[in-house]
Amino acid sequence: MATVIDRSKPTKRQSEIVRFITAYTRRWGYSPSYREIMDKFNFASTQGVNCHLVALERKGLILRAKGLGRTIRVVGSENCPHCGKKL
Repeated sequence: MATVIDRSKPTKRQSEIVRFITAYTRRWGYSPSYREIMDKFNFASTQGVNCHLVALERKGLILRAKGLGRTIRVVGSENCPHCGKKL
């Protein structure tokens, strides 16, 4: 089944989450856990985090590896190790 891309603009909260993931990944070298995102944005549960991440995936702003922890990648935030250009 093909993934449907939603090209609508991210909400303010979604943009804040993307910025947090980007900053966290740059600082630590890996993405934050769901619980760390939950704590940062005062979500009641990790399900709230998952709902936002699903929406961000649909908008093409992040990628996640299924079944693995700390694999959230912000699209366009990484540089090629060889040439330094954005991936």
